[in-house]
Amino acid sequence: MKMKTFKQELIEYHMKSDQEYCCYCIESKDDKWHCCQENHFMKFSDFDEHTQSEFIALELDEYEKMLDKQGALK
Repeated sequence: MKMKTFKQELIEYHMKSDQEYCCYCIESKDDKWHCCQENHFMKFSDFDEHTQSEFIALELDEYEKMLDKQGALK
């Protein structure tokens, strides 16, 4: 799968998701009551474009590292 297509799929997935993330570090809320010594969480779709881009870039970086470890990028 091409990265551009995968990136778009990630964006679409997260825009539809009800998963919440910390407003300060964008870490997933999961079962936590607080993060960054605060209790402010929001959905991906509620973040501004810049934060959404950062979030997706981090996910793509993790994905590339996983593929590299598996030898898929060689």
